[in-house]
Amino acid sequence: MQRHEHQHGILAWFAGNSVAANILMVALVIAGVLAVQNMRTEVFPQIDPRLITITTAYAGANPEEVEDGITTRVEAAVTGIAGVARVTSSAAEGSGTVTLELTSFADVDDVLTDARDAVDRIADFPPEGADDPTVSRADTNATVLTMALFGAVSERTLRQTAERLRDELLATNRLADVQLGSVRDYEMSIEIAEAELQRYNLTFEQIAQAIQAASLDLAGGTLRTDAGEILLRTPGERITAEEFGRTPLLTQGDCATVFLYDVATIRDGFVDDALINVFNGTPAVFLTVYRGADQGALEIEEVVRNCLGDLRLPSEMTLVIRDNDTDALRDRTNLMLRNAIFGFGLVFLSMVLFLDLKLAFWAALAIPISFLGGLAVAGVLGTSINMISLFALIVVLGIVVDDAVVVGESIFYEQSKPHPSPTAVLNGLREVVVPVTMGVMTTIMAFAPLAFTTGTLGQVISIIPIVVIAILLISLVEALLILPSHLSGKPTWSVGPLKGT
Repeated sequence: MQRHEHQHGILAWFAGNSVAANILMVALVIAGVLAVQNMRTEVFPQIDPRLITITTAYAGANPEEVEDGITTRVEAAVTGIAGVARVTSSAAEGSGTVTLELTSFADVDDVLTDARDAVDRIADFPPEGADDPTVSRADTNATVLTMALFGAVSERTLRQTAERLRDELLATNRLADVQLGSVRDYEMSIEIAEAELQRYNLTFEQIAQAIQAASLDLAGGTLRTDAGEILLRTPGERITAEEFGRTPLLTQGDCATVFLYDVATIRDGFVDDALINVFNGTPAVFLTVYRGADQGALEIEEVVRNCLGDLRLPSEMTLVIRDNDTDALRDRTNLMLRNAIFGFGLVFLSMVLFLDLKLAFWAALAIPISFLGGLAVAGVLGTSINMISLFALIVVLGIVVDDAVVVGESIFYEQSKPHPSPTAVLNGLREVVVPVTMGVMTTIMAFAPLAFTTGTLGQVISIIPIVVIAILLISLVEALLILPSHLSGKPTWSVGPLKGT
């Protein structure tokens, strides 16, 4: 009666049911393969800075005026909002920014709504001449790669070519953002000689008003027809030096008699900043490609390379990828794969030499099964393939096979007795099930506290315990439910050469 009860339970059922064990093994492998194919790839995990910024433009105001009229009043309004850990502000010439740092467990959307309401309640705000404040959640787009466009051409030609390339990349609708780096802003310079003003009896104010009035996009209202509504708009914004030069200053009847180019020298150039960009000794413009929160780094790189393959540049210009963050991701992936193959080989060779080929094969197979099953679980929990998760895989690689080796050796010992019991597999399993389980659980408890780390650091390192714990749990399932079934039947395939028989 005791032997009959001894052979019942989930361990005994899986040990004697190879079909169920194989179905579980195949399910773990398939789930892992599908998870790896669908997991997002990124160099570092996406970080939520948990910041809310309130920005107000105040043209012409110095930092003291910005502080008195904007940042101090906004700080007073948002201080005390639930979920805000700290409020900081900065006042610069022409703009002021107030930053709200949120607590670890605050709901960002709720705090964002409360901040907007608090700013709206400020009396007589914004000051006259200032723009309406912008309350937004700080987002971070991760860099994927940086390209250098260089050549012995003018700064304008280089800038325009880079802008065309940026527009072509964004036209794919698969990139979050492409930005030009270290470039000077465009500037339209209008220089007027005092003699010309006296000649035509004009003032600076009159010329400024004429330029402002002539360079406007005006809405013309809505025209309702049987086919629907048509929006009317008069495009009049002037962009080039030639367009500005045709601005009328004096008119006689319906005809302009004096234009801006008659009294001014107009230069269409760049702001006067001491900024020089060179790459390989020639002028250059840098383009940085960013990915969104749900985009993979390798996917973005492929889109960029495909687009560059169809790009036609002037012969005197060259485009190269200067910094590619995906290279580090590939290097870490290759390191993990090399270590996995090396570990698999060491386990297999050691157990073949000292024990048996059958035991060596199935015990070593626990490494890929545990990894794929663990990645399936980690994928469901939202983990991506990145430098941190790959580091976790490398860490767990050295301990994932321990339980399979212990269980396999115990079963092999029971099967190697002179008169092995028909229940040798189950006997060997039950001998070590408690210590094996406790060994895995103590390792899990060592990593578990990392999952509760808060703040920006917590968002990074919490990936490590998720990956490690998922793989360790799957390895325990493999060692207790799958491996015993594979070691049942014929005890050995061969005898280890060091056993002498």
